[in-house]
Amino acid sequence: MRYRNRETTVTTFYQPMQREDNKRWDMTSRSGSTKPHPIGYCRGWTDKNPWPGDTEFDRSMSRTWKDHQAKLLPHRTKFHDGGHETAREAMTCWLDYRLDMNLRFSEDPEAKKLCVAEGCGEWTHGRADLTGSISAGPPAALCEEHQTREHYRAHLVPREVGG
Repeated sequence: MRYRNRETTVTTFYQPMQREDNKRWDMTSRSGSTKPHPIGYCRGWTDKNPWPGDTEFDRSMSRTWKDHQAKLLPHRTKFHDGGHETAREAMTCWLDYRLDMNLRFSEDPEAKKLCVAEGCGEWTHGRADLTGSISAGPPAALCEEHQTREHYRAHLVPREVGG
């Protein structure tokens, strides 16, 4: 698939890119000399194991892939390969993928902070963040009542002006 967008010198980057053929948008990743490729739910679903070989490396990677597939399976219906109307929709799709795969709630016994949920203001040790190698936003202080995907997402995505 070919995309139309500006060039960048960042080693690894994640950005929505527009397809040349149908002008639809995907969230993509590119590292070093690799071509942009769809990521997250935009990559579509596959049952094909990319590591079918007989080497120890292939067997190890196959186990890792199978474990990852098991984690993705409950979200199988969200995977698609039809693209999005806008870049913003592609970025929202990526955020939803990150929330589904990497949202973590925890406690920080060393620090109490005000809950960031709108109208709450309760002091809490509760935290929410996204795990993994890609940072999508800072940790959020959320009390037990507000430790939900929706409250963390609201912390990451500011409301539209007037909306």
